[in-house]
Amino acid sequence: MLLDEVIEKSPAEYIRRPTIDPDFTATQALTQREALRLLDAATEHSLRAQTLVDLLLSTGLRISEALSIRVSDISEGRLLITRKGGKKAAVYLPEHTLRNLRELTETTGSEVEKQSIGVSSLVFITRTGKPWQRSNVDGLLRKLALTASIRKTVSAHVLRHTHATLALEMGVALHHLQDSLGHKDPRTTRRYDHARSRLENSSARVVGTLFE
Repeated sequence: MLLDEVIEKSPAEYIRRPTIDPDFTATQALTQREALRLLDAATEHSLRAQTLVDLLLSTGLRISEALSIRVSDISEGRLLITRKGGKKAAVYLPEHTLRNLRELTETTGSEVEKQSIGVSSLVFITRTGKPWQRSNVDGLLRKLALTASIRKTVSAHVLRHTHATLALEMGVALHHLQDSLGHKDPRTTRRYDHARSRLENSSARVVGTLFE
């Protein structure tokens, strides 16, 4: 006897799936002060920790993008990364972040031009020379958060979320942030805009002045 002869209808047919708010995110961003305290703790810990925390906070890279960076991807003012799906993209690289990357990799930039040995090496590696794993990164970030007296759960994704939140608070246009983060859907970027529900940010405050 076949199963569909015993059960006429699926028992899950009338179960209502929960509605998911596309604008909702449970991730808590760090405040500017918390981000600075975390960077201070990373600086005291090691050059590798300082470089990664600075990179994630300053650029908003995904941890997978950051951990796949090679020496040859670093250049003056920009960093070549691999987005989801393998697409290459260039992101702006602040001077202080570039300086940290150069110090960590012990390079000056001329190595890439000369095709010196080692330019294809990963930037973020362990003491034994193996690729740094995301699980180890998040473990380090939790320790740094404790050192910095941050009660929030800190992970690499929280630092990306923090970059996006601070960018919007500092006036970066939503569509520019969308491009910077590599989001295909602008609704994904809007999740980071915690100020969008404030009445003082309503378009009525601006357009309404035309009809006073």
